[in-house]
Amino acid sequence: AQEMRFVERFRAKARRASQAQSRLKQIAKRDRLEKLDEISTLSFSFNHTPNPGKWATETRSLEFNYKDGPTLISGLELHVGAGDRVGVIGPNGKGKSTLLRLLAGELKPVAGEVRYHPSTVHSLFGQSAMEILQDSRTIEEEINSANTMLTRTQVRDICGGMMFGGDLALKTIEILSGGEKSRTLLGRVLARPANLLLLDEPTNHLDMASTEAFIDAINAFPGTVVLVTHVESVLRETCNRLVIFDEGKVRVFEGNYDDFLRRHGWSSELEERARAVRKKGGNRKDQRRERAQLIEERSRQLKPLRDEMQRNENFIDALGEKSKQTETQLIDASQQGNAHEISSLSLQLKNLQDSSEKAFQKLEEATNEHDRIQADFDARLAEEE
Repeated sequence: AQEMRFVERFRAKARRASQAQSRLKQIAKRDRLEKLDEISTLSFSFNHTPNPGKWATETRSLEFNYKDGPTLISGLELHVGAGDRVGVIGPNGKGKSTLLRLLAGELKPVAGEVRYHPSTVHSLFGQSAMEILQDSRTIEEEINSANTMLTRTQVRDICGGMMFGGDLALKTIEILSGGEKSRTLLGRVLARPANLLLLDEPTNHLDMASTEAFIDAINAFPGTVVLVTHVESVLRETCNRLVIFDEGKVRVFEGNYDDFLRRHGWSSELEERARAVRKKGGNRKDQRRERAQLIEERSRQLKPLRDEMQRNENFIDALGEKSKQTETQLIDASQQGNAHEISSLSLQLKNLQDSSEKAFQKLEEATNEHDRIQADFDARLAEEE
């Protein structure tokens, strides 16, 4: 029944995707695809330098607070093994970015220590690293400066993946917006050889296609990753361990994001459920307050899922329009007998279809999670009546 609801909800979009796929098959039968040497600008990878060790970094009894500020990290014992994908999650302002800066050596612990394997080479992406960008350089020059061994084609591929295709890569740093500077810095991280990536909200300024390429790049990276993100699809598809900032405490969770939600969840949610049980049967004023809190918490949990659903819907629509344009160009190229253009456009169509299928999968996952949470809160609200 749940699958049928999903199909009914997105039937129009699914029909367009099906038509595009059918059209692609017809073209594939008529025109033999030629293999291209060049790759899509939305296919990129992090440069890796080997680490023969079994671990990358670790913290021992780590404690930290800013001057006159509250303790953000206390007694953290974190061992990051080679190849680990560690997601760092929690509310804003509670210490996630601080932890990455401690691991990068930008900050010194108040107590305890951060240790590194002798072969560890880290690369940090975060707001604190923005100052490395030089105003007089172009985007292409800035990315190339992180690794002068790259060819111009490789640098341009990275620029394209960061949404700086063509002449956009020739813009100077001084005229860039904050989001563009963030993408340029991420391009530098892609270019610089490393075996430990420390990434603080790396997808904040990426579009859907570049975010997908980023996820693929993380999964293909042979090294170790510690990643701060609020994007659930990134957490689900990349991370196998978590560091959780919750209720003023920080702890390590051995498992992925879905394991955490299923087995533990956030302390505020657990306490809310406990209060609902304790106060069931209390006075009407308390019940109204509990109901209002449930509604507020429902909105808080559902909003990011609705946002993700909307992003995927918009992305699917955009891919559909782009596919139509590409099909028209491909038909023209076929009539003209332009073999190179046929091959190039056919590859573009395939990439568009692959991206569409991934977007539909993400949309379905977000929709199912949305419906599950919605049903859970509906049941809890019904109990309050």
